[in-house]
Amino acid sequence: MSNVVLGIGLGLAAATCQSVTYLQSRHFVGQAGGGRVRLMLLGHIIQAVVSLALLPLLWPANMPPFRQYAFPLFMDSGGFLVGQAFLFTALRYTEASRVAPFLSIKIAILALLSWLVMGQTITGWQWVAVAVAMGAAWLLNWTGGKLPARATAAILLTCVGYSISDLYIRALIDSLAPVPRLQAAMLGVALSYIVCGVAVLPLWFKVGRVSWADVRRALPYSLTWLLSMAFLYACFALVGVVLGNIVQSTRGLISILIAPVMARSDDYGHLETAHPPHAVARRAAVAVLMTVAVALYVWAG
Repeated sequence: MSNVVLGIGLGLAAATCQSVTYLQSRHFVGQAGGGRVRLMLLGHIIQAVVSLALLPLLWPANMPPFRQYAFPLFMDSGGFLVGQAFLFTALRYTEASRVAPFLSIKIAILALLSWLVMGQTITGWQWVAVAVAMGAAWLLNWTGGKLPARATAAILLTCVGYSISDLYIRALIDSLAPVPRLQAAMLGVALSYIVCGVAVLPLWFKVGRVSWADVRRALPYSLTWLLSMAFLYACFALVGVVLGNIVQSTRGLISILIAPVMARSDDYGHLETAHPPHAVARRAAVAVLMTVAVALYVWAG
C-alpha cells in the first residue's frame, strides 16, 4: 500500500509539473526568436546534457547488456518525440488549459494499442469508459469556443505518440532488471533523454544560429519537463501505466485551476484568456468527467 500511495503522489507531482510546462512551452514559442522547432532542439539538448551529467550517479554495477533494453528504449524515446512535436504544434493554436484536459483521451488510444498490438482483452465496461472519455473530450470542444481543427488533429497525434511512449516506459524499466525499480526508472529517464538529445541534433540545420539568450529562455521548460518525467517514470514503476494515467488525467484539472492565475500574470497573461467563473466551472466539470472515465476503465479491468 505504501508503494501505491507513493506512486500516486509521484503521479500528481508529474501532472503538476507538466501543467506548468505547457504554459512555459507556449510562452517560449510565442517569444521573438522562439518557435516550436527551436524549443524541440534546445529543450532536448539541455535535457540530454543534464542526463549525461547524472548518468554516472545512476549507472549500476549490475547493468544488463544493451541488447536487453535497446528496443523499449528506442520505442519510448521515438514515441515521446512524436508526441512532443505535435504538442508544441497544438499549443500554437490554443490555450494550455484547453490542451491539457484533451490529453486524457490518451486512455482511449492506450486501450486500442493494448488491444491491437499487445493482445490484451478489453472488457465491455472498459469500452464504455473509453466512450465516456471521448464524449467528455467532445464536450470540452464546446466550452470556451470551438477548438481549431489544427489543434484537434495535433492533440490526437500527441496522444498517439505519448501512448506508444507510455507502453514502452514500463517495458524499459522491466528490461533493466535486475536493477532496483526506482533506480531503473531514473536510469530509464536519463537514457531516454540522451537518445532524444541525439535524435533532435539534425534540427540544428533548420534552426540555424542559437544564442545563449535562447538557451536561457528554454531552460525553465527543459528542467521542469525533465523533473516531471522523473516523477512519471517512478510512478509507472510503482503502480503501472494504467493507474499512472489515471493520476495523470488530473493535469487537465490542474491546468484549468492555474489558468486564471496565469491569465493575470505579467509574463503569462497573454497566453490564457480570463474566462468568467461559470465557463471555468464547466471546463472543470468536463475534466472531472474525463477522470471518472479513466477510473471506470481501471475498475472494470
